[in-house]
Amino acid sequence: MVNAKKLKELMDAREVNARELARCAKVSDAMMSYILAGDKVPSVTVLGKMARRLECTIDEITVY
Repeated sequence: MVNAKKLKELMDAREVNARELARCAKVSDAMMSYILAGDKVPSVTVLGKMARRLECTIDEITVY
């Protein structure tokens, strides 16, 4: 599951908006909105693309 608070902090720090993150992760804007709200769980592939764009590890943006 995504740690939405940490994800949003990293987005702010890197000046990345949801649309740009969605584009980098190759998901729709709607899907990214669901991910950020905690309503959908992204695949490991999508998490990897998000982490790469945010210059962090997958572990930093997920909770177990």
